[in-house]
Amino acid sequence: MNQQQKSKTTKLKLKIAAESLFTEKTFDQTSILDITNHAGYAVGTFYKHWKRKEDLLFELWQDFTTEYMIDSAREINQVKTINEFSSKIVNRSLEYGEHPFIKKYFSSQYHVEENQKIAMTDAYNLYVETIYQQLTKLHSEQKQPAILWQIAIAVANF
Repeated sequence: MNQQQKSKTTKLKLKIAAESLFTEKTFDQTSILDITNHAGYAVGTFYKHWKRKEDLLFELWQDFTTEYMIDSAREINQVKTINEFSSKIVNRSLEYGEHPFIKKYFSSQYHVEENQKIAMTDAYNLYVETIYQQLTKLHSEQKQPAILWQIAIAVANF
């Protein structure tokens, strides 16, 4: 394994340890030492990947939310009726909000609202586009695509 692969593996192990600890305890109750000990590394290893614990939390949130939106887009693409679409959107949103990591993330003293829009642009755009395409299929009689775009954006923000 070359150095780049080792670095990726180390970073992944630190992220897994942090997510576990943030969920088990809280972000605020977890130290960098806790994370590195849990992953089996020295504290200095943490600083090769992040400047602050908050940067790691943001990266974990970004990874989770991106995966959530991509999975949701795949599921939404499979629906056949507007009722099924509505049900899927509501259920996915509830699942997201009830996920233990997300609950802990939003209960921490630190969360990154100011960075969310910038960081999530690609995943968010894919999600909105998928919702719009599915709405277009389900509402083929709709003559005003601008309204469907507004609905897609509102649903994605839900």
